[in-house]
Amino acid sequence: MRSLLTFARQGSGEQAAVNLNDVIQRTLVLMAYDPKLGDITIEKDLATVPDVLGDRNALQQVVLNLLTNAAQAVAANPRDRARVIRVRTWCDDRVRMRIADTGPGIPDAVLPHLFTPFFTTKEPGQGTGLGLSITYSIVEAHGGRITVERSTDGGGGGGAVFLVDLPPAPTGALRRETPVPGDARVSRA
Repeated sequence: MRSLLTFARQGSGEQAAVNLNDVIQRTLVLMAYDPKLGDITIEKDLATVPDVLGDRNALQQVVLNLLTNAAQAVAANPRDRARVIRVRTWCDDRVRMRIADTGPGIPDAVLPHLFTPFFTTKEPGQGTGLGLSITYSIVEAHGGRITVERSTDGGGGGGAVFLVDLPPAPTGALRRETPVPGDARVSRA
């Protein structure tokens, strides 16, 4: 229901300079309490990147959706196959994030429908089919692009890779800090 409301409410939130690495780190802290992640290795390679201009909460939703999907994919791996999620950031002319997993990958027949609202490959009651659609809309609203490809470094012949690129924030954009989860203080900018 929460995903449906998010999808229906899609509007631009407060725009400020946001550090994508910080969003990733905070999202991983939130996800650390999920018991399903117990046997999944998350490898990070976060380069120094410029801020992006955007809505921190919406960008966190993007990261959360992509990491959650990756975690669900690798959790289904047999015991003899690695359960790894790799998160990488870098910057060339755009701020880029790559989330790769060692899951089974995405079948060719599914690829054209991946970002379509209400499309899901999950069992009934397991997914709404809105996560990737919302992710796509948020990235586009931030002037970015999201693509998917097969993993070439999945270890065992499979996996999916989601690539997100966003424009860097203009020079002088104001930054709004977000408190660490559990921190009672509220920052004002």
